[in-house]
Amino acid sequence: DSPNTELGKRAPTPIREKEVTLCMICQEPFNSITKRRHHCKACGHVVCGKCSEFRARLVYDNNRSNRVCRDCYTALHGSPGSPAHQSSYTHRRRSILEKQASIVAENSVICSYLHYMEKGAKGWQKGWCVIPENEPLVLYI
Repeated sequence: DSPNTELGKRAPTPIREKEVTLCMICQEPFNSITKRRHHCKACGHVVCGKCSEFRARLVYDNNRSNRVCRDCYTALHGSPGSPAHQSSYTHRRRSILEKQASIVAENSVICSYLHYMEKGAKGWQKGWCVIPENEPLVLYI
């Protein structure tokens, strides 16, 4: 059998995340804030969120939907851009706040939720945080 016919039929051999410093598809470097590591559940490669925003049902996991990389999705379902596969092509659902913030995020060092505690308060608060590229010492909450 070729590797493509076995893809998704058995669990991949995992690669240790900490040993990988670049996405194994796009070669972008990982960091702890904006570019996190993810495992493709079909091939086991360590990839960034953008390269692993696809989902596919894998035989070894009782046909449950799993995060897979772009290459495995293409091998399992065909090109994500082809009209024949548009119905099975699914991205991770983003919250309305994430969608509205996507333009802001392009020009930001970080754009995410932040947990903070005000002086004298008993509990943590959750707020949306943006640190713009052009004003990195300013924090808007």
